[in-house]
Amino acid sequence: MKKFAWIPLLALLFASCTKVGVGERYLIIKFKFNDTLPRMNDAGNIIGDSIGFGNAAVTPKFNSISVNFLALFANDSSKYADANPIYTAAIKDSTAFNFSQYKIVSEGETFYEIPLSSIKAGTYKWLGAGLAYSNMDVPFRIDYVFNNNAYNSSYTGTVATLLGASTYVDSMKIKDNYTYKKSNQPQGFWAFESRFGFGGFLDSIFTRNDYVATNGTTVVNPLFGNTIIPNFKTYGITTGKIYNNRAYKNGEFKLEESPLVITGLETESIILELNLSTKNSFIWKDDNNNKMWEPFKGEPIIDMGFRGMRPIIK
Repeated sequence: MKKFAWIPLLALLFASCTKVGVGERYLIIKFKFNDTLPRMNDAGNIIGDSIGFGNAAVTPKFNSISVNFLALFANDSSKYADANPIYTAAIKDSTAFNFSQYKIVSEGETFYEIPLSSIKAGTYKWLGAGLAYSNMDVPFRIDYVFNNNAYNSSYTGTVATLLGASTYVDSMKIKDNYTYKKSNQPQGFWAFESRFGFGGFLDSIFTRNDYVATNGTTVVNPLFGNTIIPNFKTYGITTGKIYNNRAYKNGEFKLEESPLVITGLETESIILELNLSTKNSFIWKDDNNNKMWEPFKGEPIIDMGFRGMRPIIK
């Protein structure tokens, strides 16, 4: 089991410089699930609609998300050793994060806020996020006999999944029910729940859990060549270049690449909205080529990682 030697160090550095004063202004972190952003691969290259031969994909309806690490990077050549960490989640021990301590939020909800005076003054072009958990609704099909009832229809199920580093899971709520593990779970662990009916009645609840295929969770990191973390993909560190929609040109606001500038003398708080690319991010092996996920027939999930991140200054 790999140890997160770098995480406690960054957490210690962050804690040692944190201070809060009267009239503070904050950097506020929120999330947006965005199906209009480009789809990228691990290296940050745009891949369009490519999902792999024999696979099928859908754009899920995301319910919630959590991250275990946030850091700012100055430029394209930044290394993780040069990161300015602003958030680290609780660690169970030296080998895993603690899922019970994850803060899980929905779209638009404040995930974290830090006084701007606590961030080292500078110009930051990139943000890195350890995407840790997501919860989503996906369509699926049943052609199966369950509890002595024959089902042949399409339904919606909820998938809760771990996207990043090893995480200790005591229990994980899926939708209305929980999966209980009491053990470290790797990147790619997922739990599924659906309530479906027979003859018009909601009479069956189905739950299960499994794992995505090895290296099956996409982690988009255009700075991968600079990382000093042995395997950024394993740790789920996604990086995205910062954009700004505060730029006012020709009578209207324009969205453009623009670094986050921290002086420590800001007169207002800054919202940084982490837009996550979601188009066709849930991919499975479509054994019968019907474009419907059929978990009851054992069709495995191939990928469920976000397809890129665009932090936008609001």
